Amino acid sequence: MYPTMEPPELVNSQNTEENVVPPSTPPPVLGQTPKRKLPILLILGTVGGLVLVLALAVGVRYFLSGQNMSKDKPVEITWWGITLESAAVAPILGEYEKKNNVKVVYVKQDAQDYRDRLKSSLEKDKGPDIYEIHNTWAPMFSAELSPLPATVILPDAYKKNFYPVVSRDLVLGSSFAGIPLNFDGLALFTNTAMFDEKQVLPPKDWNELTALAKTFTTRDENRRITRAGVALGETENVNYWEDVLSLMILQSKINPDDPDTTAAVDVLNTFLSFVGEDGYWDNSLPNSLTAFSRGQVAMYIAPASEAFEVIKANPGLAFKISPVPQLPKLNNNLQDVNFASYQVESVSNKSKHQKEAWEFLNFITSTSVLPVLQTNQKIAGGEVFLPSRVDLAGNYTSDPVLGVYSQEAATADSSYLSANTNDGSLGINSKFSRIYKNALGEALKNESAENIFKDLKDGIGQVLASYSTSKTKK
Repeated sequence: MYPTMEPPELVNSQNTEENVVPPSTPPPVLGQTPKRKLPILLILGTVGGLVLVLALAVGVRYFLSGQNMSKDKPVEITWWGITLESAAVAPILGEYEKKNNVKVVYVKQDAQDYRDRLKSSLEKDKGPDIYEIHNTWAPMFSAELSPLPATVILPDAYKKNFYPVVSRDLVLGSSFAGIPLNFDGLALFTNTAMFDEKQVLPPKDWNELTALAKTFTTRDENRRITRAGVALGETENVNYWEDVLSLMILQSKINPDDPDTTAAVDVLNTFLSFVGEDGYWDNSLPNSLTAFSRGQVAMYIAPASEAFEVIKANPGLAFKISPVPQLPKLNNNLQDVNFASYQVESVSNKSKHQKEAWEFLNFITSTSVLPVLQTNQKIAGGEVFLPSRVDLAGNYTSDPVLGVYSQEAATADSSYLSANTNDGSLGINSKFSRIYKNALGEALKNESAENIFKDLKDGIGQVLASYSTSKTKK
């Protein structure tokens, strides 16, 4: 059986009004929904949620606004150099900023003691992001150089784009220490009128040059030179004597940065043979640039930059530029040896924008931009240069000044014994210059080859050790 339910308690309908408790709210009217009070916590939660949503909306808007402001503000890179004119780079920098949101500020520096100022500023963390150095300065800036990322230029592409000497000079671990803008070397300047008068051609080797120098040299009754055959053999009044001596040593298959045979002393004596009682040049003559510009010397070996100085000094002088003399060859298949001296653009490893700096250098050394830069430089009245890229050499083969240098570049080599690098008195080039100048002085005094060679080796070893490296470039 199902369990029975207790009957509900009956309400006494006879209750009086006093016994009835009045309802707290009036009874609902038929057809009307009764009103409810919202709990206080629900109200507070709703208001708090609205405030939170509003705050998030404001925060997101502020964040996005900040992102846009950051995006619109360009990265700023400082670039120090001594070669390019500000007017030459300004149009290119302006266009680059528009397209890449990177502002490059070029600051042309005074060439005098440039290396000292640059080194000091980098060591104090006040240096530029990009800076120009000579191709031989890597040992002096080993603590400040940023390696070229393979993501910007692959090593194989780098070796293909630039001349072989560049890859040797600028190696930095598995990468490179910079990108060259220009290229320069040595060539032979010959006075056209003098050569036409003698009906001779520019010499191809050192034997021919020596014979022609003798032919062109004239003296007065006191045996003083009135017209020199060639500006060579002196260190006081011959510009770029360091480069020429380096060239002669390199052609003899000796490394000027690490000579390993007394044969280096033989080269010093050959260099000195152009001066003396029966020589073709002496220290009574004016500076080699001045002498050649005035028509006082028949031949002069110098870089392309010096050719433009000759043109400035004497626009009416007719002269020809030919390849530098080589050692006489018994085998015509032997490769020529030429000289290289050029400027490089490097990036500071303390820069906050190394990636952007390298990308900019890759841009400005591209085949489409580098010729424009060279043209701008010429218009601005600056030093005209041969672009550094191999694939641009063909554009200059017929140039009356740059053509020869473009032909020589593929077989050029370099040395710390380089002139006019603006490295200061304590720089590696200046130290090498003093060492070799001392060796030439000893050779003039007829000291033994063994003693000269020993002093040369000891001096070079001390210089390389002072830059914390015994490594040579060759």
